[in-house]
Amino acid sequence: DINMLKKDPVKNMYFFGFRIGHSNYNEQLTYLVTTKQFGTETKTVENKNLTSNWFELTTGMKVKIYKGLWMGYTGRLKLFPGLDKSPQLQSYDIPGYGLTFKKPWWGINYYVMFRIPFGQ
Repeated sequence: DINMLKKDPVKNMYFFGFRIGHSNYNEQLTYLVTTKQFGTETKTVENKNLTSNWFELTTGMKVKIYKGLWMGYTGRLKLFPGLDKSPQLQSYDIPGYGLTFKKPWWGINYYVMFRIPFGQ
């Protein structure tokens, strides 16, 4: 991240940034098949050891509210998800990215942060 408020004594931030996201995950689908000849049978299809990468453009703000207490947000635009080509299942959701059919994908994080003053 690049802080646009350089040399702020209370460490407020207004930033822009670039990030690379990565996810490792497994998928599994279990379903029932019912036929007259064989009755009900349980089947399982799974993808193991999947990986995905993507890029993020970020912007955000962090503001000091009180001694050691900050509030802020980060907005992220997630771009170019790379998916494993899987013969079993097509991925619906990538952990950390979102739905695979929504490109680009965006999100906002809000946070409250408290700084514990060790050694000050």
